[in-house]
Amino acid sequence: MIKDAGDKITDEERKSVEEKIEALKEIKDGDDHEAIKKAADELTEAAQKVGAKMYEQDKATQENTQQPASEEEKDETVVDAEFEEKKEEEETKE
Repeated sequence: MIKDAGDKITDEERKSVEEKIEALKEIKDGDDHEAIKKAADELTEAAQKVGAKMYEQDKATQENTQQPASEEEKDETVVDAEFEEKKEEEETKE
């Protein structure tokens, strides 16, 4: 995820996530399950913040690059309606 982020996150955010990864690596093989859970939770929280920031930036970029609709598309009105087909009298007489 950090590699995918490229320049979308600050050096501070990158450093925070990398520190949490290293902290988790140091204690992952230990027997202190609470410390492992705490480190994993901290890493998860930091990663989610980065992911949310990347998502917002991508969303803003997509909104800014969308092509405006042509004049024909702007004037077109869509109406949702129900209809019932009726057979003409001539068809029923035959």
